[in-house]
Formats: sequence, C-alpha cells, structure tokens
Amino acid sequence: MIEIFGKYSGYILASYGISAVTILLLIIWVYQDGRILNKTLSELNERGIRRRSDHANK
Repeated sequence: MIEIFGKYSGYILASYGISAVTILLLIIWVYQDGRILNKTLSELNERGIRRRSDHANK
C-alpha cells in the first residue's frame, strides 16, 4: 500500500473512501430533496395556495 500511512494505510484509505462516498450521497440527497420541494411549492402556487409570509408583499 502507500507507505506514508504505515501499516494502517488500508484502514485509513478505506475510511477516507467511505467518508467521501457518504458526503457525495448527502449532497445528492439534499439536491434532489430541494428539487422535489421546489416542485411541490410551484404546484401549490399554481393551485392558489400561498405562503403566510406572502401577505406582507401584497
């Protein structure tokens, strides 16, 4: 393996890999959830259901 990490290089590299995959999956999840929420808000706006905070703008 890589000699800089010594005899624990397999464990260190595996933990870095697992961390990177976990962070990537979280980013994808948040992005997709945001798209779903924006779509839901758009559908509600089209049906005439507005946000409570929208009264201040009228």
